[in-house]
Amino acid sequence: DEKPEGKEEIKLEDVNLVIGRFQPFHNGHLKMVKKMMEKNNLPSIIAVVHPGHNKSGKSPFNKDLVSKYMENVVKESSGKIQGFFMIDRGLLGVIYGKSKELGYLPKAIAAGDDKIEDYKKQSDYLKKAGGDFPDDVEIIQTSRSGRGTEVREKLAEEDFLGFKKLVPPGVSAFYNQLLSSQRGKDIKESIVINYLNEYGDEKTVEEVNNEIEEIKNNEQ
Repeated sequence: DEKPEGKEEIKLEDVNLVIGRFQPFHNGHLKMVKKMMEKNNLPSIIAVVHPGHNKSGKSPFNKDLVSKYMENVVKESSGKIQGFFMIDRGLLGVIYGKSKELGYLPKAIAAGDDKIEDYKKQSDYLKKAGGDFPDDVEIIQTSRSGRGTEVREKLAEEDFLGFKKLVPPGVSAFYNQLLSSQRGKDIKESIVINYLNEYGDEKTVEEVNNEIEEIKNNEQ
């Protein structure tokens, strides 16, 4: 009998899933990957949550810069990290679906102490909903080691050696770009505040931002 025509079933690779903003990726994240591998001998994929803006102040590094240092992290972590992808929200159902689209089958999801309850609630909801999210996906709590705020503080202090100790080599290679990106954000925000204080209702934030961009373009 002939088999009906259709797409061949793709064999998905079993992996662990590590989710975060990774602003930037630091050694604490790498420890999380290693701890997950110790649990089940599986490599990880990284889901980078990036909203595409920095309204919260917690995502100073844009998608392009994040992609560049994450590519280095993947290369340096051969056998431990299989790849990464970007997503705009930290919703497990969406992230799980995206993982499968890319050829990966998450068997366990890492969660720091700040995310464990949220991920468990999302997981329980998805399992009860009876969709694509399987019952055997584990949420594994991993101890939190290092914080992105500490790394960004070293950047703000222009402490290269301190920064270098906290991140993998592939991330420290982007020190100048990270510093410029973070410093540019800080400078821009202070200029906006000063402009608004000086001009009040005479200028909108958008007009001020446009003026600053024009100044920056002229300097390049």
